[in-house]
Amino acid sequence: MRPAGPTFWLLDARTGWRTIGSTGDTPPPADDGGIAFDAVHGLRLQADPHGPRALTSPDGSLGRLVLPDFVAADGAARLFTLAPNPPYLRRFDADSGMFLPLPASGEPGSGARDLATPVAIAASGRNLLVADRGNRRVVVFDTPTLSLRAVWEARDGSNHPVPPDHPQVWDPVSVDAGPTGAHVLDAAHGVVYRFSDPIGSPIIIRPAGAGRWRRLVVDARGYLYLHAEGEPRLDIFRPDGEFVRSTVDGGEVADRFDPPLVIADHRRRIHVPAGLLTSCPSVTDTSGDGTWFDTSTGHPAVFADDEWIGPTHFQKKGTWIGGPLDSEIYRCQWHRIQLELNRLPVGSRIRVSTYTDATERQRDDILALPNALWAQVPDLIGPPARPRGREQRTLTGDMAVLSREGRFLWLRLELHSDGYDTPAVASARVHYPRRSHLELLPAVYSADDAARRFLERFLSVFQTQLEPVEHLIRDVAGLFDPDAAPPQMVDALSSWLALPLEGDWDTDQRRNLLRTIAPALRRRGTPHALRGYLRAYLENLTGLPLKDDQFPHLVEGYRERNHIWLTGQDTVGGRAAPWSSGKVARLQLDRYATVGKVRLVSTGDPDRDVFHHYAHRFRVIVPAPWVRTAADERALHRAIEAEKPAHTAYDLALLTPGIRIGHQSTIGLDTVIGATPRTRLACRDDTTRAPSRPPSGRLGIDTVLRGGTARRRDRRVPTPLDSNVTLL
Repeated sequence: MRPAGPTFWLLDARTGWRTIGSTGDTPPPADDGGIAFDAVHGLRLQADPHGPRALTSPDGSLGRLVLPDFVAADGAARLFTLAPNPPYLRRFDADSGMFLPLPASGEPGSGARDLATPVAIAASGRNLLVADRGNRRVVVFDTPTLSLRAVWEARDGSNHPVPPDHPQVWDPVSVDAGPTGAHVLDAAHGVVYRFSDPIGSPIIIRPAGAGRWRRLVVDARGYLYLHAEGEPRLDIFRPDGEFVRSTVDGGEVADRFDPPLVIADHRRRIHVPAGLLTSCPSVTDTSGDGTWFDTSTGHPAVFADDEWIGPTHFQKKGTWIGGPLDSEIYRCQWHRIQLELNRLPVGSRIRVSTYTDATERQRDDILALPNALWAQVPDLIGPPARPRGREQRTLTGDMAVLSREGRFLWLRLELHSDGYDTPAVASARVHYPRRSHLELLPAVYSADDAARRFLERFLSVFQTQLEPVEHLIRDVAGLFDPDAAPPQMVDALSSWLALPLEGDWDTDQRRNLLRTIAPALRRRGTPHALRGYLRAYLENLTGLPLKDDQFPHLVEGYRERNHIWLTGQDTVGGRAAPWSSGKVARLQLDRYATVGKVRLVSTGDPDRDVFHHYAHRFRVIVPAPWVRTAADERALHRAIEAEKPAHTAYDLALLTPGIRIGHQSTIGLDTVIGATPRTRLACRDDTTRAPSRPPSGRLGIDTVLRGGTARRRDRRVPTPLDSNVTLL
């Protein structure tokens, strides 16, 4: 049901773009009009199918996702290339400013350090992997010392060693490094080998569709991306080989890869940043202009005067159409469109048009509409010069809907650029209906249709400025709701309520505490409020939702046991009193004077010691498995100290399953029936465990001894006195 009053349609990557169709001047094979959808950047121009941003880019970088397959860089920014002619393997030398051949490596041959037909290299930590397709093997060098670490010899599809001329021998065409080790793609069998150690045995991963891939890359999570030669598509697999999905746009998964250190062109020349040319500080340093190098010679590249360096990255035009957007209002006058832009670079512009109709039109009808029926607003144009110092921040475009009344609306966005960058639309918010200030004027101003439309557009300028203020006033209550408040407001609410928060808690945990304490503020200082506060802490520590009748239990001292007033007597009818002098351990001659147990107490009345001992004192009972570490217990102590009445004292009791008479024996409060405990001998105590947790595996605490080989099954629950030791 449509909400009452003005509302809007939101189109973005999370809610969906509701695409109806698209057209373009240079449609790629998918015929999507040059428009790509990127979870990071939004709606943008698609990569040029013949440029470096495309998955079929000639430099082998899969659209700038990773380094080209003939370039590798280790963690210390040592840069290696695979030259098209011998010696194949070269390393960049900062002193000479050239790529120099590795000593005694990369020469043609079948020796341990020789290469026949190298096709790809990659770096995994200190390991430099070279896929030698000619010798049917992968050679592993140590990047700092250039020593030979391992040679992964030829094998078949079942990981059995075979000679290089075996009919079922593997075909290592691509290598890459991941978080779990080095990966090798066997194109002959469609198998991926994962090596966690250069000299260890590999793990075989068998993705579906063997025998068609020629390129393998691995992201930071260990997911496999397989690419078939000449196809603008990446097939994505989990680390175990289970298929996830396919993508035709590299920008969709670009955030899962680190930006490549160097770039290359179609002639296999590489551009090395200036930071690497001087000191090789780190693989993330891409400052400066840098230098182009020719991988065939290792020397700086020489360009002709009329040669253009760096081809265009994106298509120059793309059109997207979204809709229909249904207002559910007869003759609805749509109000305005808000565009949130991630990018609007130099040489780019965005043209916005709308079309409205009383009935829902088919897709082909909308695509066939002449341009004259689309109501167009002024273009959004990029800046005349590139910003200096900082990157361009997120922009917002706000424009009125100029189409006539209609229940349904279609939105058209035309993106234009010079090909070297692309505008990117993060979201589009279409507001409706238009509540014009014209309704507040006399009816004579609306009598003429042309005058009415002019006044509506004129007054909408002022209305647009006032609407954000009206919405802020209308939605201000959400700022004070723990569930609706933005993250930055959660801390402000906590400070207003004088509510301390744990520094390592996330926003959801802080919301949970605010949600719990807010209703209890009127009863602050009472057991009910303290229980609710501690319950929120325990929920944040354990991640479990707790009910009101569950832990923690609070037992006030005067409720812990029923006392009988006895004047000068310590027995009742020859039986022991319900308490003893040892409860307070006050030194009293001829009554309680055991050395090592008595305490010198000079205040209070001995006859009322037991009442003074329990007065203004309470016990907090929590299951020990919920408070596992010392940090958790310290957080719980901070919570109790923050909310308890200042004049009271407390004891924190962490319970383990069991019954101990005199210590843990109140049914429904601190008695927990559990399985017979098992003891592990010679176990060290964990120094991080909560200090108040009872020790485990101790005689006299929780150890149950059972001797003999009797076959009977004893189902009794052990209930020893002052311990938890049972001899069976």
